[in-house]
Amino acid sequence: GIDIAQVWLPDPRKLTLQQVKALGTAFDALAGQPVESIFEEVKKTDRRVLDAAVFDILDLSPGEREAVYQAVVDMVRARIERARSVTGPLG
Repeated sequence: GIDIAQVWLPDPRKLTLQQVKALGTAFDALAGQPVESIFEEVKKTDRRVLDAAVFDILDLSPGEREAVYQAVVDMVRARIERARSVTGPLG
Protein backbone atom coordinates (compact mmCIF):
# COMPACT_ATOMS: atom_id res chain seq x y z
CA GLY A 1 0.00 0.00 0.00
CA ILE A 2 0.87 3.64 0.09
CA ASP A 3 2.25 3.45 3.64
CA ILE A 4 5.18 1.26 2.61
CA ALA A 5 6.70 4.20 0.74
CA GLN A 6 7.00 6.00 4.08
CA VAL A 7 8.81 3.15 5.87
CA TRP A 8 12.54 3.72 6.22
CA LEU A 9 14.62 0.59 5.72
CA PRO A 10 18.41 0.32 5.69
CA ASP A 11 19.93 -0.65 2.37
CA PRO A 12 21.28 -4.19 2.94
CA ARG A 13 23.94 -3.58 0.28
CA LYS A 14 25.51 -0.99 2.57
CA LEU A 15 25.89 -3.30 5.58
CA THR A 16 29.39 -4.29 6.59
CA LEU A 17 30.40 -7.95 6.60
CA GLN A 18 30.49 -7.78 10.41
CA GLN A 19 26.89 -6.46 10.52
CA VAL A 20 25.68 -9.19 8.15
CA LYS A 21 27.38 -11.89 10.23
CA ALA A 22 25.95 -10.48 13.48
CA LEU A 23 22.44 -10.46 12.01
CA GLY A 24 22.80 -13.97 10.61
CA THR A 25 24.18 -15.45 13.80
CA ALA A 26 21.52 -13.78 15.95
CA PHE A 27 18.72 -14.79 13.59
CA ASP A 28 19.90 -18.41 13.44
CA ALA A 29 19.87 -18.58 17.25
CA LEU A 30 16.19 -17.55 17.30
CA ALA A 31 14.91 -19.24 14.15
CA GLY A 32 13.76 -22.47 15.78
CA GLN A 33 12.35 -20.97 18.95
CA PRO A 34 8.65 -20.37 19.52
CA VAL A 35 7.55 -16.75 19.57
CA GLU A 36 6.25 -15.66 22.95
CA SER A 37 4.41 -12.56 24.08
CA ILE A 38 6.26 -9.29 23.78
CA PHE A 39 6.40 -9.18 27.57
CA GLU A 40 8.51 -12.37 27.53
CA GLU A 41 10.39 -11.72 24.28
CA VAL A 42 12.00 -8.52 25.57
CA LYS A 43 13.54 -10.51 28.44
CA LYS A 44 15.15 -13.20 26.24
CA THR A 45 18.90 -12.93 25.78
CA ASP A 46 18.81 -14.36 22.24
CA ARG A 47 16.18 -11.83 21.26
CA ARG A 48 18.19 -8.98 22.76
CA VAL A 49 21.23 -10.09 20.71
CA LEU A 50 19.23 -9.87 17.47
CA ASP A 51 17.76 -6.53 18.50
CA ALA A 52 21.24 -5.24 19.35
CA ALA A 53 22.47 -6.16 15.85
CA VAL A 54 19.58 -4.19 14.33
CA PHE A 55 20.02 -1.28 16.75
CA ASP A 56 23.74 -1.17 15.88
CA ILE A 57 22.88 -0.84 12.19
CA LEU A 58 20.44 1.95 13.04
CA ASP A 59 23.10 3.54 15.29
CA LEU A 60 20.72 3.88 18.24
CA SER A 61 22.08 4.99 21.60
CA PRO A 62 21.44 2.86 24.72
CA GLY A 63 18.69 5.27 25.75
CA GLU A 64 17.04 5.08 22.33
CA ARG A 65 17.18 1.29 22.43
CA GLU A 66 15.38 1.15 25.77
CA ALA A 67 12.87 3.71 24.50
CA VAL A 68 12.07 1.40 21.57
CA TYR A 69 11.45 -1.50 23.94
CA GLN A 70 9.27 0.64 26.19
CA ALA A 71 7.27 2.03 23.27
CA VAL A 72 6.59 -1.44 21.85
CA VAL A 73 5.54 -2.85 25.23
CA ASP A 74 3.33 0.18 25.89
CA MET A 75 1.72 -0.11 22.46
CA VAL A 76 0.95 -3.82 22.89
CA ARG A 77 -0.39 -3.24 26.40
CA ALA A 78 -2.66 -0.45 25.09
CA ARG A 79 -3.99 -2.70 22.30
CA ILE A 80 -4.73 -5.48 24.79
CA GLU A 81 -6.52 -3.07 27.10
CA ARG A 82 -8.48 -1.59 24.19
CA ALA A 83 -9.52 -5.07 23.04
CA ARG A 84 -10.63 -5.99 26.56
CA SER A 85 -12.73 -2.83 26.80
CA VAL A 86 -14.58 -3.85 23.64
CA THR A 87 -14.88 -7.63 24.15
CA GLY A 88 -14.84 -7.89 27.93
CA PRO A 89 -12.35 -9.71 30.17
CA LEU A 90 -12.90 -13.15 28.62
CA GLY A 91 -12.45 -12.02 25.04
